[in-house]
Formats: sequence, C-alpha cells, structure tokens
Amino acid sequence: NDGKYTGFYYLDGEYKFKPNADSWDNDLEYMSGTTTSGTLSADGSSNCPDPGAGFYMIDLDAGALTFSLTKIESVSIIGGFNEWSGDVEMTFNKDEGCWEVTTDAVSGEYKFRANHDWAINWGGDVNGLTQDGSNLSLTAGTYTFKLYLTYNGAHKVVIK
Repeated sequence: NDGKYTGFYYLDGEYKFKPNADSWDNDLEYMSGTTTSGTLSADGSSNCPDPGAGFYMIDLDAGALTFSLTKIESVSIIGGFNEWSGDVEMTFNKDEGCWEVTTDAVSGEYKFRANHDWAINWGGDVNGLTQDGSNLSLTAGTYTFKLYLTYNGAHKVVIK
C-alpha cells in the first residue's frame, strides 16, 4: 500500500507500467533517465527505453514516479549439499517463463539466488517463495526444478 513494487519480468523492447489490469488509464511512462533507471510521468510521455533483452528485477515507486531495473544474469541453487559454496546453474526457459534445471546434485537444505550473490535470494515455502526466506529441504534424488519469479510471495518452484 506504499506504492512501492518489486517484480520480475522478461523484457525485450520498450515498455511502460500499467497500473490497472483492465485498462491503460493512468499508465506510467518514461520521462527521463537511462535504460535501467529513471523518472516516470502519468501524462502520456514515451515508453521506457529498451534495456536489452533479458530477465530483470523491476523496482517501481509509483508515489515518487521512479523505476530501476536489475538484470538477472543467472539464477542458481545453492545449499548444504555443496557446503553453501558453488551453484547449480539454472537456464531461463523463455517459452514457459521460468528458470529450470534437472539435477541430482541437490539434497538437504538449499535456496535459490540470483547473480551468484545473496542480495537477491529466495526461500521459505515452495508455493510462496520470499526474499531472504528460510532454507528449503529436499531428500536426495534426481529432480527437475522450475522456478517462476513474479513478485514476493507469488514466486514458486515446481519440483518433479
């Protein structure tokens, strides 16, 4: 309710922010800045510039009319199975909109993280992953992980 939003999305071209699911009324458009941060306007300005095709964490402050993008270069699984050192790399599946990997390397406690850094990481509940959530746990086996990132509390991982 503070007008601050963080979400994840694959961008490939210009874009703008649509505050209403059913209409473009009061959309937020580019006013000034760079391809990865700037100010917005609610009065019919230009689209936000193309930051380059890729998966991004998008921070929007609708009250201050500002935005910033953090490119997610990699998503991986890390945990007790490798003494929290090293990462099991995931690949972005553009068609399904998820990060995925099939591996037998993950057992015991684990978490997901972006860009090989703890600044952006997810844990907690597989059906509602949150930033800095608690460690997850899994018995040994071969699994396919499909990680869907949207917004905090709606992130989920499907494990088969």
